[in-house]
Amino acid sequence: MHWSVLLFPNQGADAVESLTRELSSSGFSCVTEVSFTPGERLLCTLKIPTHDPNGKHLEQRLECKVLVMRVEPQGADGTFGLACQIEDYHFN
Repeated sequence: MHWSVLLFPNQGADAVESLTRELSSSGFSCVTEVSFTPGERLLCTLKIPTHDPNGKHLEQRLECKVLVMRVEPQGADGTFGLACQIEDYHFN
């Protein structure tokens, strides 16, 4: 599943936007233009698309506390593969 995700670094920096590559009940992976550090804890918001019988575009927001498990450079374009474990979550 490919859901939009906003990552909020603890340093008060701007949110980092990405798209999930893999997603499960315990975590997700994505690609970002920002390198995070394994062991770093982040807040994030997953935007979950929902079905509306009237055809409207709706979404639920799942707010999560995540632990950065792995960071891998993706090549010459300066992006990083990021794997996160979900530690806690709630719908907003």
